Amino acid sequence: MHVPVHNAEWWREKFEGNVRRDTDTATRLVRMGLVPIRIWEHEVTDAAVGKVVRALAEQGHPQALQILGAAAPTSV
Repeated sequence: MHVPVHNAEWWREKFEGNVRRDTDTATRLVRMGLVPIRIWEHEVTDAAVGKVVRALAEQGHPQALQILGAAAPTSV
């Protein structure tokens, strides 16, 4: 990322504010037991779907594990 030349201070503050907001949001979601996933508008759809499937597989979701060809975690 680069800070735009015009109105650089405003943009720097805006970017820093966005980072603080996103960090706060992710922290709140994790505290609620959720898994935050960032999908950006410029991402290819297959890559975005892959992020969701991998996150679900990490939580042991059977269909996500099947899609990835992974074994279901065993209970202890």
